[in-house]
Amino acid sequence: MNIGDKVRVIKGIEEGVVTRIINDKLIEIEIEDGFTMPVLKSELVVVASEEKNYFKREEKANSIPAAAPKSLFNQSAFLAFEFEEGKSKAECYFINNTPHLLLLSASEIYKGNVHTYKVTDKCTPNSSLKIGNYDLSQFEQWPEFAFSIIKTDAKNRNEPEFIKKHFSPKAKNFFKSKTKSPLRNQPAYVFDVFDNPVKIDVKELKENFFKGEEAPTENPFSNEAIELDLHIESLREDFEFLQPNEILPLQLKAFEDALDEAIAKNRPEITFIHGIGSGKLKHEVSKVLSKHPNVKFYEDANKTKFGYGATKATLK
Repeated sequence: MNIGDKVRVIKGIEEGVVTRIINDKLIEIEIEDGFTMPVLKSELVVVASEEKNYFKREEKANSIPAAAPKSLFNQSAFLAFEFEEGKSKAECYFINNTPHLLLLSASEIYKGNVHTYKVTDKCTPNSSLKIGNYDLSQFEQWPEFAFSIIKTDAKNRNEPEFIKKHFSPKAKNFFKSKTKSPLRNQPAYVFDVFDNPVKIDVKELKENFFKGEEAPTENPFSNEAIELDLHIESLREDFEFLQPNEILPLQLKAFEDALDEAIAKNRPEITFIHGIGSGKLKHEVSKVLSKHPNVKFYEDANKTKFGYGATKATLK
């Protein structure tokens, strides 16, 4: 059972799409009204497989249309994640279904804004460029995709058009986009890149360039102290579905990221709210702070405000 499979609850009437594998026993599904719910894996069957084996009905639920809807053949650019039925690997293509020459820069953005550039190339009219390979079973770890596109007139009759687009795959919408890829006609999850892009006004860009830089309205390296609540319910919306052994690593990752950011922005101090509990999180936080070269000292934060459930680090 994989993300994107259409499933049915054995002892109920609910049908939905798998949006997340919570653990070995628990699956999250989205039913038709957009509501998501956790269900035991043992209580689910894949709709297409069950209907084929027991009811011999046509597999309408997971069938691929014989041809892509006409709307997908409009003059636009598309991102298509092509796949083979029953396999988890997907190949991502940028498809130029326009009469324009598109100059493309495509990159992946991971947590922490780490960019990995995948493609910097020209995409001629009615052609495609491969972006990369992705594992559908690891969908939750996929990056955000960023595109910078220059749309040009092949005969240079018009000014180039500059376009920026970010695409963040979300399970509840991604797996509803199954069709055939434009031009390539392969089973795929397809998205219109030119749907609500950010267009850059070249004329305005030139005018601003010659105006010179204006004084910044606010200092990016503020002296304002910051606080971070490390309670898991403040860090993750899906905290109730996490296993006990998953929580501490997530809290420590958030702690380390916030500490690095505070140091990079020259903040004077940062307070971590960890609560009392078993004391394990506080111990791990203190262990890192005690050895960190950019931490001047650390101490219990304001007890009137936090009791004994917070630690303040003063930075160098």
